[in-house]
Amino acid sequence: MLLEAFEAVFPNHTFDWRISGAGAVGFCPFHQDRHQKSLGIYLDAKGRERWYCFAEGIGGSLVELVMNSGLPNTHTRTEANYWLVQKGFLQETEQQVKDRNKNEAITKFYQWTNKLLEESPDAAGLRTYLASRHIDVRTISTAPIGYYPTIKEVENWLMDNNYYEQYADDFLPNRRSEPLAVGAIIFFYRSSYSEFTRLKLRNISRERNGEKCTM
Repeated sequence: MLLEAFEAVFPNHTFDWRISGAGAVGFCPFHQDRHQKSLGIYLDAKGRERWYCFAEGIGGSLVELVMNSGLPNTHTRTEANYWLVQKGFLQETEQQVKDRNKNEAITKFYQWTNKLLEESPDAAGLRTYLASRHIDVRTISTAPIGYYPTIKEVENWLMDNNYYEQYADDFLPNRRSEPLAVGAIIFFYRSSYSEFTRLKLRNISRERNGEKCTM
C-alpha cells in the first residue's frame, strides 16, 4: 500500500521501484535522488509497512508520508489521516463517520440558508445591514454566512431532510439555551481542511426611532 500511496502523493515523480519480497527501494521524492535509490519500503518487526529515506534520515508510516508531502492541509496527524481516508488508504473511524455526516448536514443547511440570505424578501434587512458594513451583497453566495428564518421553518427543514433527531440541538438555538433567533445571520465555521464543523447565530439590531429592532 505504501508504494501506491507514494505514487498518489507524488504523481509526477519517477520512483523506478525495485521490488524484493515485501520490500522495495526507489528514488526518493523528498530530494534530488537520481543516481542512488535512497528510499526504502520494508516491514517492521510487527509486520507493518514503513518507509525510510537513508539520505534525509526521515521515515515512518502512511501518516508521516502525507505529513511530509507538502500537500495543502496535511501538516497535522488529523489532516493527514483525513487525506488518507478520502483517498481510500485508511478506513474511517466511528468518530470520523460522525464528523463526516455532521459536515454533510451543516453543508446542506449552509446551502439553504445562504440562498435565503441572497434571495429571500425576509432577509432584505440583513442584506441592507451587510451593505452598510461595506460588504458587497453580490458576494453572499461565496461567503460562509446565511439567513436564519423562523424556528418553525428550520424545524421543518430538519424533518424534511431527516436530521431532526440527530442534529436539532445543533441547529435550533432555543434547544441550546440561546436567545430565540428570528431573522438572525448565521456564521459557518470550517475546519482547517475546509469542512464545516459548527455554526453561530447573531441577531443584528440597530436603533430605529429610539428603539432597538432586530433586522
